[in-house]
Amino acid sequence: MAEACFIDIITNITVLTIKVKNMLLKIIFFLAFATANASTYEINKDHSKIGFTIPYMTLSEVEGVFKDYQGTLDFDVSEQRLSKINAFILVDSIDTQDKKRDAHLKKADFFNSHVHPKINFESHSIKKVSDRKFLATGLLEIKGIKREVKLQIVFKGRKNDHIGKESLFFSAELDINRKDYGIIWNKTLDNNELLLGDDVKIKLIIQAQPIGRLTSFSGHLIPNTKGIEDYAKYKRGEIPKPSIKIETTDLKAPTVETPLQKPRANPTVLKSINLIECFWGFVGFCVLIGLSLLLKLQIIKIFKIKNYAENSLYSLMGDGVIILLTFLYTVWFFNLIYPNS
Repeated sequence: MAEACFIDIITNITVLTIKVKNMLLKIIFFLAFATANASTYEINKDHSKIGFTIPYMTLSEVEGVFKDYQGTLDFDVSEQRLSKINAFILVDSIDTQDKKRDAHLKKADFFNSHVHPKINFESHSIKKVSDRKFLATGLLEIKGIKREVKLQIVFKGRKNDHIGKESLFFSAELDINRKDYGIIWNKTLDNNELLLGDDVKIKLIIQAQPIGRLTSFSGHLIPNTKGIEDYAKYKRGEIPKPSIKIETTDLKAPTVETPLQKPRANPTVLKSINLIECFWGFVGFCVLIGLSLLLKLQIIKIFKIKNYAENSLYSLMGDGVIILLTFLYTVWFFNLIYPNS
């Protein structure tokens, strides 16, 4: 009886192990198939925006944006399937059009950016709600506190820009309660209402491009020459390799001069040297060297009278003064000759 019971136990364990193994293989196969055609894109922050609004005095709103952030997402263009999102925001990049308010937001009353410099988001599941709408569930971390949130995402479409680089466009919205993340600062108004509301609306406008293929803002300033247009068509596979040679200068954006910019003088053009200034400068230089030498001799004399052991630091003081004066005179003379360098 004992042997039969033991054999039954071993058999059941073996069957259970096989079932678990098969289930794991199916899950791995499904995940591999689901992500086989997905490509990874990164957010182009030059053409994206992460903004937020919070109620102010119950009748108005305060708006702000974060200017520095990074993120990636996995997207299958053929199936229009979004499968993964990872992103972080640098808190110190917050901008509400008021420097004093921004400085307060970075302190411990709000984000405490010195201790928690980043806001992190990582999705763990994304559901396709309709043809172009998704619901991403993931963890949002603010001030070291993680809460599960649901991000509503709309896929706007796919476009290639004028130089043939692919872009995906999304919009997204998220509502959170700031107190869930330990941000509780407030002020009481005369009627016992509060200065700030608790609900924060976050809105995102995202342009995502393949890793390493971002188009900067200055890229749109490149002129559309025939060579560049043909090269873009060639990269899209519309025409064979163009025979027209593209000059490297054509691929550079033109320099835009603002009213604040001043033309820089050529440092190789010498200013006419004022001989009188040079003469009196040299005389003053010689006098200062002489005084520094006398200082050194006086220090050595005092050491001998007082029978002190010679201290290398003090004995070299005069030499240090000479070297310093020589350096300052050289800088002054160089600035006299090259005033705009």
